[in-house]
Amino acid sequence: MITGAREFRAKLERIAGAMPAAITAEVNRQDALLEAYIKREKLSGQVLNRRTGRLSRSIHSEPARREGSTILGRVGTNLIYAPVHEFGATIRAKRAKYLRFKVGGQWVMKEQVTIPARPYMRPSLAERAPAIREGLQRAIGKVIRES
Repeated sequence: MITGAREFRAKLERIAGAMPAAITAEVNRQDALLEAYIKREKLSGQVLNRRTGRLSRSIHSEPARREGSTILGRVGTNLIYAPVHEFGATIRAKRAKYLRFKVGGQWVMKEQVTIPARPYMRPSLAERAPAIREGLQRAIGKVIRES
């Protein structure tokens, strides 16, 4: 129970001091859960058919970091072809008139190939957003109760 302005100010300072670490920890936890969700729900044949597993293995979360008063979490991949799957793309020949590749054992020549978007990251974040919000709210509530 808070009985005066001095106690109130002290409680607010305790909350302010503890909040960044609690939020950072929760962002890291939610990033790990999002990473696992993408691999399990989107990259195991639901959105993209797994051939080598390279894209799934490349999905990783980075430790949350502060930029000013903002705490940022990041889940992603550094594979050059990952954005092609997420957003789609048109690929054109650069050094020749045609792209040449095998399809079903037959060589094919095309001036360009359009790869449709097969998003796996953005829908995962949208689907996990309620759980992420709840996790952050729980973390914030715990700091307020325990400070």
